[in-house]
Amino acid sequence: MSFIDIALQCCDAGDYLSKGAECAQDNVCYGDLRPIGDYLWFSIPSRLGLPDKSLIAANFAVAAIGLLLSVFALRKLLSAVHNVTLSKSALLILLLLSACIHAIFLLPTIFNTLSDPPASMALLSGIWLLVLAHYNANVAARILQFFLGGLCLGLAVWLRAFYLYPVLAGLVVYMLLWIFSSKKKREELLVFLALLPIGVQFFVMHQMYGTYGYLGEESTSRWARAHLNTPYIGYDTIFPRDGYFWSPQHCAAT
Repeated sequence: MSFIDIALQCCDAGDYLSKGAECAQDNVCYGDLRPIGDYLWFSIPSRLGLPDKSLIAANFAVAAIGLLLSVFALRKLLSAVHNVTLSKSALLILLLLSACIHAIFLLPTIFNTLSDPPASMALLSGIWLLVLAHYNANVAARILQFFLGGLCLGLAVWLRAFYLYPVLAGLVVYMLLWIFSSKKKREELLVFLALLPIGVQFFVMHQMYGTYGYLGEESTSRWARAHLNTPYIGYDTIFPRDGYFWSPQHCAAT
């Protein structure tokens, strides 16, 4: 058994893989229920001739990137707030602490081909990049970090619609703070690149379904009713559903 075979694929994992395969084969990378980013992300194995399980390795790769960014950003924050330079041993402790926190939240999904790991790590990486950019005195590096930070926030929404309203609310607050700031800089507006993938999603949905919305109107309404009336929705890997718990023996391996 290889390292990435530890957990069986279950729940929506197969649906993501089939959508990705269709995207790679037919170049129809949109649908009424999932954002475009899902179709593109899960089409990567088919496009590159890799096994589907390579996406699990990709989960670990994006988690490692996010982990390193968190350590760099937290070091900057601690140095700025307390005016101290962390020793190597302190950095190691910070790395281990951050790794434990990431593991707690990622372990339930990181071994599955779901959108949760790449989406959550894109969101966190965007936040860490904005922290690094805020404290960076090098203009070129600041521009790059704001650019990448904005894109990461947008990609998080492109991979998981759950993050749409949090990111939009964050951008509104950011804009208000920027307007009233006495030290604002133009490169800080690069964070609004997050709106680029969001705008593409709205445009495609309008072109294909004739209504303005982040996802198809009919599917959105149907799942809104399901979420409002079915208590286990969103927690179906923990709570009972149809008389039993989701567990590996009830999931189909890929």
